Amino acid sequence: MEKSFTRKLLLLAAFIWLPLETAWAQLYLTPQVRPRAEWRNGYQSLPDSQNGAFFVNQRSRLTLDYKQDKVQMKFSLQDVRVWGDELHLKDVPSMAMHEAWGEFALSDKFAVRLGRQEFVYNNDRLLGNVDWVQQARSHDGVLLKARWQGISLDAGGVFNQEREALFDTHYSMNNYKVLGFLWAQKQLNDQLSVSVMHISDGFQRPDTVGGVYFRHTYGLDLNYQQERAQFNGALYRQSGEHSSGKRILAYLAVAEASYSFQPLRFTIGTTYLSGMTGHDSKVRSFNTLYATNHKFYGFMDYFINVPADTRQADCITATLKPAIHQRVSTAFHWTTTILH
Repeated sequence: MEKSFTRKLLLLAAFIWLPLETAWAQLYLTPQVRPRAEWRNGYQSLPDSQNGAFFVNQRSRLTLDYKQDKVQMKFSLQDVRVWGDELHLKDVPSMAMHEAWGEFALSDKFAVRLGRQEFVYNNDRLLGNVDWVQQARSHDGVLLKARWQGISLDAGGVFNQEREALFDTHYSMNNYKVLGFLWAQKQLNDQLSVSVMHISDGFQRPDTVGGVYFRHTYGLDLNYQQERAQFNGALYRQSGEHSSGKRILAYLAVAEASYSFQPLRFTIGTTYLSGMTGHDSKVRSFNTLYATNHKFYGFMDYFINVPADTRQADCITATLKPAIHQRVSTAFHWTTTILH
């Protein structure tokens, strides 16, 4: 009797353990605790007899990745705070969902992803997650993916609303109301790839219920990469309607080259952004949209918001990487404002 019961118990445990083992083999839990101490004395703005600021901010994130057959899911829960920003013994809710999406493979070439997700393309030049900021950026939308014969094609779409309304679709938040993009990349050979992208974002007209004015950004990126050398070039045009009612006609051009010989890596690059010319009848200031500007225009973030004037931003960077998880960089930026 006792042996029979033990045998049944072991058999039941085996039946329970096998599916659990299969599931857990494709389940990844990634914790992250990222405190960052900052002393600011001239960050974003030159000091004028003010004292410097010191604080510690922290991101605590827990990410769950699941993959099985044709289904992938990701959930990323995070808490972002500055040490001391809450009163003791106060229950202040502060958790947020950074990512929560499900991806379903329709075939071996096509997939669809739904939910809150990051849109990161072309080295974060126009679409990036801004991971330097502790909150980071994500979007609520749908992403269609296609992969075949060295071609990658993504199409994304977002339609934002503040609440579950009964009538109308007016959107008063300081975000885009509609976002759509199409990205295609072709791997020409082992070193060379070219990609094209079109991004349209629409904003609520304040004087109407459903009216939207659209901005369109489109262009191409070229990437060449060898073991030691790398080159990136980009050219984009921007058109559409500005919130002022004026038409948009703006440009972005990028050229960047890198060369490495371990453990050093040197990068030199230039970026040209068109700007306004006095009382111009058109908006000629190129807007970098949802980029990670921090990585392109200097960590001091003086030019995190591109000014109205035409400008050229140049940079020389030297990076020392003595070990896999260690890196020391120094960068020299200079920005030229071109007056008309």
